[in-house]
Amino acid sequence: MNPSVLGWTLPILMACFGGLLRFIRLGSPRAVVFDETYYVKDAWTMIMTGEPRNWPEKIDGTAVDTLFANGLHLDGWLASAEYVVHPPFGKWCIALGMQLFGGASNPFAWRVSTAIAGTLAILILCRVILRLFRSLPMALLGGFLMAIDGMGITMSRTGLLDNFIMVLALGAFACMLAHRDWSRTRLHEAYERESRRYRAKWIPRTAPFGRTRAPGRRPTSRQDDSA
Repeated sequence: MNPSVLGWTLPILMACFGGLLRFIRLGSPRAVVFDETYYVKDAWTMIMTGEPRNWPEKIDGTAVDTLFANGLHLDGWLASAEYVVHPPFGKWCIALGMQLFGGASNPFAWRVSTAIAGTLAILILCRVILRLFRSLPMALLGGFLMAIDGMGITMSRTGLLDNFIMVLALGAFACMLAHRDWSRTRLHEAYERESRRYRAKWIPRTAPFGRTRAPGRRPTSRQDDSA
């Protein structure tokens, strides 16, 4: 098979393998985990009100995170805005997943965007290694290690912002490497083109000066001249 085809096909298969580890039972646990208490609820209020809002710690004596995880009191936010710590891009990514996959009552929807980002990162990493080292086995090894990495799986199965930063930084580095290769190709083509133009302009044509006899005339020997 064409190496360029393998260079895409095998990394995509490796990303699919990593995606299985990230998407299977993505909605479990059905609970607000770690900093999901900020980002998931912020994303939900951004959908509903256009801005992140504060939430009370409890509603009717029950922790608001417990209620939220069970799809209860999803409109229990306060009138005051949440303190803004991060740019909104990552929260909007979480919000997009919530919009497409069932809203705030579905934990899968909270986490699907981060799982997609973590899966895409495996493909990008394979391509980065392939461009750096020109070795498909090394690229697949790097992708495999990322696919089974415990931290990578955990961050991809939780509605946090870290995965979005990671995949964007990795994608930017991949673009830089691609630009480097494309620039080298264009520079080489320009060099060859200008070299041909230079030779055609300055190197004299020597064919007219290489003639030693008139066209169609046999060279005469010294005996013929003496006769």
